[in-house]
Amino acid sequence: MNKPVLAEATTLAAFATLAVAFADLLADHHVSALATLAVALFILNTGIFLGDALGRTLRTRLYRCPTRRCPVTITAPRNLGEDALRHYRTQATDHTLHTQAGTR
Repeated sequence: MNKPVLAEATTLAAFATLAVAFADLLADHHVSALATLAVALFILNTGIFLGDALGRTLRTRLYRCPTRRCPVTITAPRNLGEDALRHYRTQATDHTLHTQAGTR
C-alpha cells in the first residue's frame, strides 16, 4: 500500500467537513437520524472514492495506443525505473505488439 498523498488527505478532510455540515443542517430541520446518517455516510463514501481515484492518478502513468479505436491502455507506477517505464510505453504505443500479427 502506498502512502497517502496530500491531495487524498485534503479531499477526505473536505468531504468530512461537508458531511458534518450537511448532518448539522439536516438535524436543524428535524430530519430523522437514520436519513441524516445515510446522507453523511454517502458524502463520506463519495470523498473516499474521489480521494482514492485522485491518489491513483497521482501515483501512476497512463500509456495509450495512438491507433484510433484501439482500446489498449497500460497503467504503470510512477516510481519505476526509466527502463521499465520505457518498456511499458513501447508496449502501449507500438500497435503491432498488441494485435494479432498487426492486422488491425
